[in-house]
Formats: sequence, structure tokens, C-alpha cells
Amino acid sequence: MLAQNSITGQTCYANYAVFDAQRASVWPFMVYYLGWLMTGTILSSKWGNQMPDRRKALHGMSIGYLAFMLPTVIFNIIDPATVMGIPSIMCGFAVLLAFVIVLRVLPNSVEVRNSIQAVRQTLRLRI
Repeated sequence: MLAQNSITGQTCYANYAVFDAQRASVWPFMVYYLGWLMTGTILSSKWGNQMPDRRKALHGMSIGYLAFMLPTVIFNIIDPATVMGIPSIMCGFAVLLAFVIVLRVLPNSVEVRNSIQAVRQTLRLRI
């Protein structure tokens, strides 16, 4: 992406951007981006099996990553033309990841308190 002429054109729509890039510059980015997602998925699953007290949260993270990645891959296999819209598609499925984080990961990884108690403890105010 930093090489001269690696991006040959771009289109920016209201909800996503599409880049026409040379294939040589796309592969390193894809390996980097998907590599970290796969690493997070594998490690959260592995660590969830090793840490019983954090199992629900870590397995929830794995489920969230898969809910984010698998539909994108399936759409790309069914219709290869959707590759151009990967930023938009992944953005849409990132909403699934957000729901999993809020509904499964967060409640199983932090102690939930009401907001007044949290502010008092954080700021150490005596009201």
C-alpha cells in the first residue's frame, strides 16, 4: 500500500469505500488483517479451555470473531463479485461482533455496577 501506484483508483460511497488496488499490494494486507483475526479466534478459544473462570467470555470472543468472518467468506465464495464490497460487508457483520461482545463477553469479563457507584469509585468522591 505504501508503494507507488499500489492503489489505482477508489470509489467512496456513503457507507463504504472501494479501492481498486494492484493484487500484489492486496495480499500482504489481507494476510495481515485476517491473520490477526484468526490469531484472536484461535487464542481466545485455546485460552478459554485453559481458564475456566474466563471460559464464557473467551469463547464468546471466538464466537464473535467467527460471526464476523464466516458470513463474509461465505458471501465471497457464493458470489466472487462481492470481493469489491468487502469493507461494507465486513462493516455490516462487525455489528454481530459488537452484539456478541456486549451480550456475552462483557457480562462475563467485568463486574457490572450502576453508574453512580462506578463514578464514585473511579473519582473517589464522597457524596
